[in-house]
Amino acid sequence: LGFWTEYNETTTLEEFDLNDSTHVYSYTSDSNPYVVKYIEIEGQGHGWTSNASELIWQFFSQFIEE
Repeated sequence: LGFWTEYNETTTLEEFDLNDSTHVYSYTSDSNPYVVKYIEIEGQGHGWTSNASELIWQFFSQFIEE
């Protein structure tokens, strides 16, 4: 995570909960449009959860130009 936040120069951190067990850490910058997000799901380890695809699509769909 440190590599990506430094590489993208994202230093502003916003933290919020999607639900009781899912926490989102979103890093942004005032000087560029880049976003680094870390989503932590308690008790899941490094696996694929039922809402992983939705969260990934939600993130990447922001960058699709129509």
